[in-house]
Amino acid sequence: VHVEPMLSEETKKLKARRVKERDSIILSAESSLLESEKSYVDCLGTVVSSFINCAGTEQKQLLTKQEAEIVFSSIGEIHEAHTAFLDKLRHRALLKRTLHSAPHRRIWDASEVLKFVELDARFEEVMQSLRFYSSKGVTDEQEHNLKCVVLTYCDVEPEPLGKMILSLLDKSKEPYGKYVENYERGRNFLARLKHSRTKFHRNFRKECNHQELAASLKKPLCSYLRYASWLNEIQPAVFNTHQGEGMATAIQVCETFLTEMNHTLRSQQEVL
Repeated sequence: VHVEPMLSEETKKLKARRVKERDSIILSAESSLLESEKSYVDCLGTVVSSFINCAGTEQKQLLTKQEAEIVFSSIGEIHEAHTAFLDKLRHRALLKRTLHSAPHRRIWDASEVLKFVELDARFEEVMQSLRFYSSKGVTDEQEHNLKCVVLTYCDVEPEPLGKMILSLLDKSKEPYGKYVENYERGRNFLARLKHSRTKFHRNFRKECNHQELAASLKKPLCSYLRYASWLNEIQPAVFNTHQGEGMATAIQVCETFLTEMNHTLRSQQEVL
């Protein structure tokens, strides 16, 4: 029979401190990822709503549909994939806060949680519980019961971020590949429009918080590099843990894509 060795109080404190430090690193990294993803999705969303969807319409006759396809390529598909990923990140952040909140720090704010649970019909029971508890006030027993309901419909341990990013990379690989293949063509077409469509450029800067169009179109090219840097930063903290699953593979996928992307861009520049 295996008997666990007794740990001294000093060893226990050291272990607890290391766990706390690791959790702090992970929390900071996850917050950073959530914020950068939100900023990226907002930028892509503005391009989609203000320019791609309006192309060729009377609302904004700045670009024809064909011109928008040349300039923006598959940004709409990329935006769709990242919007779904951002929803998952928000879901995960809320779940972690819920499961690990201290008893004296109640986070059962119905208006906040309902934004999350309404994403899926399976959470109808959670929604009913939240409405009841928020109207009556939450006792310790009710909070415990509500957490049990949440755990019934959620993973007890949030999905590893490495696996989440792997799923995103898998779903977005094709639109990103299409975007990279079209990038130099779109960039050169845009350069030709610079003097003939000054209104288009002015409107883009106005809609996109004074960002230049060329700089905004580079953002998708930096996406995989952003994930590779983030994964390399957090990997040591989650090594050999549940949350570390899939990270090494995700890093490899990012690095492979970046190599292929650089090769494609260099080839395009040589042709042009």
